[in-house]
Amino acid sequence: MDSILVVSEEPALAETLGSELPGITVAPARFREASARLKAGEYRLMVIDEGGEAGQIPDGEKTPVIKLARPVVLRELLYSIRERLQGKNAASREDILLSPGFRLSPSERLVRGDDGTHITLTEKETGLLQCLLAAGGQTVARDLLLKDVWGYSDDIATHTLETHIYRLRGKLRQASEQLDIASSDEGGYSLKC
Repeated sequence: MDSILVVSEEPALAETLGSELPGITVAPARFREASARLKAGEYRLMVIDEGGEAGQIPDGEKTPVIKLARPVVLRELLYSIRERLQGKNAASREDILLSPGFRLSPSERLVRGDDGTHITLTEKETGLLQCLLAAGGQTVARDLLLKDVWGYSDDIATHTLETHIYRLRGKLRQASEQLDIASSDEGGYSLKC
């Protein structure tokens, strides 16, 4: 039977995953006890919730890791867990190099790190990343992003783009300090790697 270790200061996360993943053993651990739990048992996967109280993440372990990005979308997290347990963590042919050590998988809506990190994206965040990647580091105008990702016309007034950029920026920074989205004085955005 597959088993995963859920490292979180919130016990409810492990309980929720345990009820949603029948046939998989879900073991909870707080940050301070995670290293000891890893040494005492064999886990196929470790889910780390960095959104709560900051804790020392166990290092030096060979257990694959999924780091949670906030807000957590349960459906996407469950998909990522099942995918990793089924051994589909190798980069697929359609993966796009995001920066050294990180790849974007648009069909799976994931950013994968060579170190085992796994950042789940929404559909719109994936679309934004693809548009910014296609620009090759050049600034993409706000209106073009709204049109390409949302299908909005040029004259729409919305903060949707800014909200999504803010969330995506946070997820990218969680993966690596070198990944960022820069804004221009003209209101456009560019990907910095």
